Amino acid sequence: MTAKGLKRLDLWIPESHPIYSYPPYSRARVAREWLNIGAHLTAIEQELRDLKARLLDVDPAKETNSYAGQGKSAPGDSVSIDDFI
Repeated sequence: MTAKGLKRLDLWIPESHPIYSYPPYSRARVAREWLNIGAHLTAIEQELRDLKARLLDVDPAKETNSYAGQGKSAPGDSVSIDDFI
């Protein structure tokens, strides 16, 4: 059986893979959902890497802190981008 605009993908995965916890006739649907989620996560990871690179390129000496001299700390002062990646 072929479907217009679709291609088949054969995978070899271990018998212990979580996909086998689903009933036989729902595995293809679940696998497609997982592949789509993985593709979205890959795009998000790339965006985070790009954002991290941009943040690391910021020169703190050129940045102004509106909280400086007011006895306040700026929001996020104690948070590192590495905490999120």
